[in-house]
Amino acid sequence: MRKLILYLLLCTIVQAAEAQRVSRNYKDKPMSKVLVDLRRTTKQYKISFIHNELEDYTVTKSFTELTIPEAIRECIGFYPITMKVEGDSLIFVEAMLNTESKLIGRLVDSKKQPVSYANIALLNVSDSAIVSSGVSNENGDFVIPTTERQLRIRISCVGYQTLVLNCETGDVGTITLQETTEHLGEVVVEGDLHISKPDREVYIPNQRQRGAANSGFGLLANLGIPQIDINPITRSLKSISGQALSLYIDGREVSQQELEEIRPKDILRVEFIDTPTGPYAGKELVLNFIMRQYEYGGYVMAKDQTRFVNTISENAVQVNLDHKRMHYSLLASCDYRYDRHQREQKEEDITTGTQAFHRSNDINNDPMKEWRPFGRLRASYRGKKLKLTGTAGLQWTQQPQYASHQTITYSGDVNEQTTATRTRDSRDIDPSFNVDMDYKPNDRQQLKGGTYFRYGNHHYNTLYAENGYEVNTFTKEHMQEWITDMRYVHRLGARNSFTLNLTDYYMHFDDRYTGTTVSRQKLYENELLVFPMLNLYVGSRWVMNLRPLGFSVSHWGTENYHYHYLNSRFATTVRYTLNKQNNLNFAVYLGNNYPSPSSTSELELTQNRYEALRGNPELGKMVFETQYFTYNLSLKNYQLSATVQHEGIHNITQDQEFAEGDRLIHTFVSDGSMNDLSLITSQTLFLLNRKLQLRNNLELWRSIVTGANAGTLNTIRIGQDARYYLGDFSFYAFVRGPYKSFGFNDYGSPAYYKKPAYYGASASYGHKGLYAEMGFQRQFANRDYVEAWRQSNLYSFVNRNYQEQLKPWFYVRLSYTLDFGRKTQHDDIQTTPTQRSSAILGR
Repeated sequence: MRKLILYLLLCTIVQAAEAQRVSRNYKDKPMSKVLVDLRRTTKQYKISFIHNELEDYTVTKSFTELTIPEAIRECIGFYPITMKVEGDSLIFVEAMLNTESKLIGRLVDSKKQPVSYANIALLNVSDSAIVSSGVSNENGDFVIPTTERQLRIRISCVGYQTLVLNCETGDVGTITLQETTEHLGEVVVEGDLHISKPDREVYIPNQRQRGAANSGFGLLANLGIPQIDINPITRSLKSISGQALSLYIDGREVSQQELEEIRPKDILRVEFIDTPTGPYAGKELVLNFIMRQYEYGGYVMAKDQTRFVNTISENAVQVNLDHKRMHYSLLASCDYRYDRHQREQKEEDITTGTQAFHRSNDINNDPMKEWRPFGRLRASYRGKKLKLTGTAGLQWTQQPQYASHQTITYSGDVNEQTTATRTRDSRDIDPSFNVDMDYKPNDRQQLKGGTYFRYGNHHYNTLYAENGYEVNTFTKEHMQEWITDMRYVHRLGARNSFTLNLTDYYMHFDDRYTGTTVSRQKLYENELLVFPMLNLYVGSRWVMNLRPLGFSVSHWGTENYHYHYLNSRFATTVRYTLNKQNNLNFAVYLGNNYPSPSSTSELELTQNRYEALRGNPELGKMVFETQYFTYNLSLKNYQLSATVQHEGIHNITQDQEFAEGDRLIHTFVSDGSMNDLSLITSQTLFLLNRKLQLRNNLELWRSIVTGANAGTLNTIRIGQDARYYLGDFSFYAFVRGPYKSFGFNDYGSPAYYKKPAYYGASASYGHKGLYAEMGFQRQFANRDYVEAWRQSNLYSFVNRNYQEQLKPWFYVRLSYTLDFGRKTQHDDIQTTPTQRSSAILGR
């Protein structure tokens, strides 16, 4: 026992040594002396360098709690110096160009203050060709190796007049730059706003893009990332390939709603990761927002968005406060929806055991209202090794009673015309709570975890009346949802790592039905995902995430049925970088999924005199396999992403009907497969000094379905976007469709859809915390319905669903932000994204 304790103590001491961090404040200190100083502070690392090569490079830098490699990278900054770590303890630092002569100097402004991050280009005296370049550091110093004796140098920096002068190699002393009289809002930095790294794409927003948005979501739309399809008017976001897109803020997973809550001015950069590794391993695609940091102060932000004609109003007030290592956020919002135009026309052919008839339904809904107040309180703590976040929220959804009026015409064996009325109302109360943690005990290990809990108290009431025949259904549902996620990352050497991810999903439903049918259903779902993953960097070009042994343990059951499954969850993603402009990505996913609780319910729900909906508890699992191959091209003002994809889903859930006496029973069956073959391209083009931004999407699909509802469909989808910046104003326009598609209904069963074209335009103005935007969608539309159809032996339908949102509408967005007591350095907050779920039959 003593030996064990001694061994554990020794391991702790070793880990503490590995986790050693340093804090320093250097002022005009030569790089060689900085490296000597850092070498004296560590026993783990040996730092090797040549003094004479690095003496001319001075360091002005302040940092706290960095590892030795991190400290060296921080001191190198923009200097032409490389650092290489071999094994676990040897660090080589050397100049990229070992020349005898260098151009050395310092940049200051008219007030003798240093000019940081200025671009210095060395030009050939005879033809002005660029022979070398550099960037000034925080103290205005620059050192640029060169073999030329006579030089012409061009110095440029935002806010200063560009300076061109002739000089000789050596120390040119202090150079003064004059401030420009230009309005800084019109100055654009001609630097790398898009940087392609071996494992991610980095996008740095410019001032125009920030000014033309009032949220992180709006800024994301302005970046023009070709791998994602985003619409700032309709607030839709997805990847063009169809892969799941996970959203993060400072490495913390969030929902799309939280992107609406952050300010563009606080976003430093956005990272798109198509081969997630380390703390992101196991995700398909990742968008990570890196935020500006604050220590003190905060801001108040008020937002209003109102859509007219089909009224939707979203109002929110948000208060954010930072104090040292704590961050607090309070949000209060209320959404209101008023649908005036809801109509449905449905033509059905029905065959029961005793008769066959055609039914025409013309359904007109009364105006429908819905209120959704929401409140949320979040507190976050950021320590040197530990980050904690706690969030509590409450959402109330109220939908007062409204009626659907039907004119029903029967022909065939049933020949009559009648009217029917269906009334509905609902009330949902959903409190939620979650806690998240990010702990880094040392440089090699990281532990991330979180738990999310939501409790739902849901009431749904319906009354169907037709010619004296009535069906009442009163539903009370109590649901519980738990999501627990733990992720352990162990770094193997400089870049490789091993990640173990454990995620547990649990949902429990207790549904009580009263009225015409009195019954009760208890149902639970539980799935534990175990993902051991190996993240490998092979050379400087290959990045791989391997998950050959991933699996899940699933439990599903009611009071009478219980199922337990063990399933494999194989996945692998590979990224190959050809050069700075070109890279390739390949991904494979294999696994399975289960039917929704509403389709596997044991209960039967009477719909009308001739039809009933019945669940099928014996539905089997669906098996899926997907392959993606993507090519990405990135030039200064042009980006292209092209994806070839195959997605196969086998043993899919499909609608099935059978006759039972004088009724037709609608149920579900596991039958057949679906295969999607697609080619998807997306392009972004920047013109007129990036004032004009054009984007194009083209999708070619072929869908093949076998089984109960077999069919084939070819689809072409085209999308166009354009944005133009003019001072504090921005103008945007888009068009999508029209197109046919093959999709799944609420129960996962396939059906065909024909959708009209979507188009719209907007204009926005942003200045000093005030943001105003006006826009419209489908202003000249003459078709305001989505058409769906399906055919089988006993039941066929063609449905036209007229929707308020497909009619012409326009909107206004207003927001104002007021900062108070701001001082640099802020941190992150945390939440867990969820989706509303229900086990109610027919829901």
